[in-house]
Amino acid sequence: MARYRVVVVGTGMSIPPDGVSGFATTRFVKAESAALAADEALRLVAATAAEEPSFRSSPVPALTVDLVTRVWSPFKPSRPNSGYSFFGPDEGPESILDIERAAGAGWW
Repeated sequence: MARYRVVVVGTGMSIPPDGVSGFATTRFVKAESAALAADEALRLVAATAAEEPSFRSSPVPALTVDLVTRVWSPFKPSRPNSGYSFFGPDEGPESILDIERAAGAGWW
């Protein structure tokens, strides 16, 4: 099975006290195809977002896939597989997507 790096965006949130309205996050998954990797990453992010205490006061985020890239290096472990880059209501996801995309540039 191939390894993939998937960047997922969550929008439609409202997390006090700063009014965070969304996030981008990266997940590494093993899958038979890029489409299945995207589905698995969405499932993983939805599950962790549902368990995240700081998200409980917010509406459930709408999740979309921004990027799916095959990981070719057989030597690098697929980590980290958690964490978020947040954006506020006046910024939008574009403000953090460049950072999230570039963070894993060495994995391709």
